[in-house]
Amino acid sequence: IRDRLRLNGFLKKIVKMSFNEVIDRYAYTPLEELFDEFGLSEYPRELLTEGFAAGYQTLDDPSKNSAADFILCMKIFERGIRKYKTPLFSSVGGFGKIAESLAKVIEENGGKVLLGSRVNEILVRNGKVYGVKVNSKSIESKKVLFAAPVYDLIELVDEAYMDLDWARKAMDCRKNATKLFLIIGGIKRAIREHPTGTWIMIPRSETKDVDTYYIVYEVSSELRQAPEGKFLLTISAMPSRKELRNRIKLLKGMENDFNGVFPEIDFENDFEWRTSVYFPIVDGAARTVDLYWKRRLGPETPVEGLYVCGDTTLELSSGVDGCASSAILAYEKISGEKVINLEKFFSLK
Repeated sequence: IRDRLRLNGFLKKIVKMSFNEVIDRYAYTPLEELFDEFGLSEYPRELLTEGFAAGYQTLDDPSKNSAADFILCMKIFERGIRKYKTPLFSSVGGFGKIAESLAKVIEENGGKVLLGSRVNEILVRNGKVYGVKVNSKSIESKKVLFAAPVYDLIELVDEAYMDLDWARKAMDCRKNATKLFLIIGGIKRAIREHPTGTWIMIPRSETKDVDTYYIVYEVSSELRQAPEGKFLLTISAMPSRKELRNRIKLLKGMENDFNGVFPEIDFENDFEWRTSVYFPIVDGAARTVDLYWKRRLGPETPVEGLYVCGDTTLELSSGVDGCASSAILAYEKISGEKVINLEKFFSLK
């Protein structure tokens, strides 16, 4: 009871903090120090680290997680629950609909989407960007926004115009990149009576075969991403490099761990199809105390007119929220227009 009361008090206190207070006090404070400050014991620490931080921060090391990032992610989670009854957002019909809508907006404003094209070089003269070379053809532009992982930018800009310290930090982002092993499939039955519409976190303490926490997501039927009466299910994990060497053994271990929590699901008979993939996740560089807020790269670069956004740059939260925040912060810097009031956005009043 004492643990529960202390945990509830902790959550109520942090979600009420203002954005500026969170950044000023905790941006470069490890999560474990925040837990210490509120006197949390072992169980609530594990619950918050593997049951929340692992999913939202894609990092479950309290000595490295930024406490401010944890609090802001918690505030966004709470905001989603209060306003939409779910902290997760997706597009009806799948994420492809978001890309289609973006392409429509670009074309309506005189732009052009070049799918299947290769960017050969970002063109710079006298320290200023003046265009890009795509498929060996030069396209002039006074401003360029690079949205791929920031470390890939190094290969596209003449090293004569690239600040060495900035380039070194960009390459360090590659070392901090996080990757996810994902099982995704179509299942004939719901794993719960009603899809939760959010992540189901499985902490390490409840797994036996693979040394990882799991994020299970059963997509809501309302999003129409699967035929009626069937469901799209993802099981995500962050296994060690050693475990990745034997994919067959890893997959079997993940199945066993999943069945330990959901014993009624039969992998062989309940899945109509499934596949697996290992890929860099949206949070391309973990938001650690060493790589958070002003210590993160972007939106500006050493090259005038060249900006960066996306999974390794300045962002708030993760996933779609993180990408959106990064794009907004970059747009504000490019245009000089204020789009979002962070103090107001992170207020839950």
